[in-house]
Amino acid sequence: MENQEQENESTLERQVESPGALQETRNWAMGLHLSMLAGVVIPFAGLIAPIVIWQIKKDEFPDINPHGKTVMNFMISMCIYFFVSFILMFVLIGIPMVIAL
Repeated sequence: MENQEQENESTLERQVESPGALQETRNWAMGLHLSMLAGVVIPFAGLIAPIVIWQIKKDEFPDINPHGKTVMNFMISMCIYFFVSFILMFVLIGIPMVIAL
C-alpha cells in the first residue's frame, strides 16, 4: 500500500513539473490503444505495434506501463476467446450437422 502511495506522489510530481510531458504521455497512451486497429490495414500489425510501442516507451514514460499491460491483457483475452469459440464452433455446430446428414 505504501509503495502505491509513493508511485502516486511521484506521478503527481511529474505532472506538476512538466505539463507538456503529461500531454505527451497521454498521446502515447492513446496511440498505444489505437495501434491495435492497425491490424485492420496490415495483417498482424494490431498484435505487433502495441507491443513495440509499449516496450520502447515504457522507460521514457513510466505512466505508459499500465496502459501497455492493459493492452496485453486485452490481446491475450481475445486470443483465448477466439480459440475457445473456434473449438466450440465445431462441437456445437458440428454435431447438429452430422445428425442432419
